[in-house]
Amino acid sequence: MKPIFNFDEFTIYENHLSARGWIFSDDHEKIFGFRILDPLTGQCLRIDGGLTSPDVAQIHGERAAHCRFSYRGISPFEFSSTARLVLEIEDAATGLHVEENFIRKCLTNEPVHRVFGQFLNTVHQLDDGATVVEIGSRARSAISRRALIPERLNYIGVDILPGENVDQIMDAHELSRLPVASRVDAVFSFSVFEHLLMPWKVALEMNQLLRLGGTGFIMTHQSWPTHDRPCDYRRFSDSAWKALFNPYTGFELLEATMSDRAYVLPLLSFSDRLIQDQPNGFLQSCCLFKKIGQTALSWNVPLQRIVNDDAYPV
Repeated sequence: MKPIFNFDEFTIYENHLSARGWIFSDDHEKIFGFRILDPLTGQCLRIDGGLTSPDVAQIHGERAAHCRFSYRGISPFEFSSTARLVLEIEDAATGLHVEENFIRKCLTNEPVHRVFGQFLNTVHQLDDGATVVEIGSRARSAISRRALIPERLNYIGVDILPGENVDQIMDAHELSRLPVASRVDAVFSFSVFEHLLMPWKVALEMNQLLRLGGTGFIMTHQSWPTHDRPCDYRRFSDSAWKALFNPYTGFELLEATMSDRAYVLPLLSFSDRLIQDQPNGFLQSCCLFKKIGQTALSWNVPLQRIVNDDAYPV
């Protein structure tokens, strides 16, 4: 028995849990419910399934006609990365199926993660020795994406500060100073553009960095708590990217999207701030683009003259 499942929502806020989604078996074994288990404490929460699901059945067939679940209540434990999903199936003799890290697996269906997959597919098709630059490569949270790039390619990790996984210390506003400028085949960044004071200048610098036909991917936030203040300058919707990547800046915008829906709730609610009880923000925003030509635009504004006391880039 192999479960096929997806969580449309798994939200814990002040010990209240909301979980919605669908789950069924690939061998037509009916799944009545499942348990979310915290192996550290041994506590678990059972969630019943079996709700009608014509939308899922339309894609997966009759076996998925009653596979939705919905739960709202108190969580018996604080959700952590150690939580495991244990599925309960109809025939106990077949045992239990354990699915580790189940929420992260659901994220692979989100648009931003899908678009990054497209970028990686392009990178994997590059010729041996091609150059890939990551902006903001420092492994601040023990996260390094170097391993995603084939070893046969030339990966260069660029960051404004020294640290693990940094090959070149440089401000993103000055990318054209890299020795490989105009010869880079692909460039990407995660959670950097919200910290760029002048992202339009960085877009122009990326144009000088990439070769003609080179591709790029950027992920940043549409909704996220402010962080690394005072150097947290902006948020991006999917509609914002065309202002940075267009024929005037020397690019073709291939795709722009948002994903990872989120609740945005005021601490003080009154008539002018009534927000419906539904996800109304997106944690992530991204774009995929290609260099189609040189740009005649420039932005020769010294960064340090603007930031003043922002302690940039500490």
